[in-house]
Amino acid sequence: MVPPGEVTPLSPGRTIGAMLLIVLATVLGRLAAMLAVGLALGRIDLGALAETTGRADGLLFSVGILGAAATGGATMWAILRRHEPSRYLALALPRGLALAVLTSLALVALFDAARWFTTGALMPAVWAQTYASAGSLPLLLLALVVVAPIFEETLFRGFLFRGLAASRLGPAGTIAVTSLLFTLAHGPEDLLDALDPLAAAILLGIIRHRSGSITAGILVHALGNLQAIVMVGLMSAS
Repeated sequence: MVPPGEVTPLSPGRTIGAMLLIVLATVLGRLAAMLAVGLALGRIDLGALAETTGRADGLLFSVGILGAAATGGATMWAILRRHEPSRYLALALPRGLALAVLTSLALVALFDAARWFTTGALMPAVWAQTYASAGSLPLLLLALVVVAPIFEETLFRGFLFRGLAASRLGPAGTIAVTSLLFTLAHGPEDLLDALDPLAAAILLGIIRHRSGSITAGILVHALGNLQAIVMVGLMSAS
């Protein structure tokens, strides 16, 4: 990692165009990985492709994250190869890490309580289904606690944030836009399901802006995903 410094961001137009290319590579990588593993193991039904490429099958969900991050990350790195990718993406030692972690834990507790009071459950039912069908807990942990936080923070709070924050949107507008896109990318099924990633994304955006780094956001994101997996595991075992 290198210390944060002044870098010349891509123009908003080039940022959006490159983002679309990265998203395309991400989608194709995810589908290719899931189809390859699913067909090889007989775990995918081509007649119900939309369901099996969602969270219904935890193993394919994990594999899909790995495939998406591989193709999307490679595409993003190729686009930035002449722009010092580490500095462009703000991969630097963070400031205010302890406060970021404490705030994240408070946010997780708040939404767990809100879900409990509104639905009577701490986790959406689909999370338990994903956990139960994961097949390999280490693979699920690798996908959700390591790969997903690194790739998503690099994409939303690294690449997209850098390109948009220098535009008329400014940091505040960029946090709003990237948070909305982050929420939509997680396919929320109801209002509470949308508010959870939206609030987390706003927090991660603020952390990115104030710390000048995505490293703290990666850690906070990873801790949030780990907490969800541990919670689902404990509930499934009870």
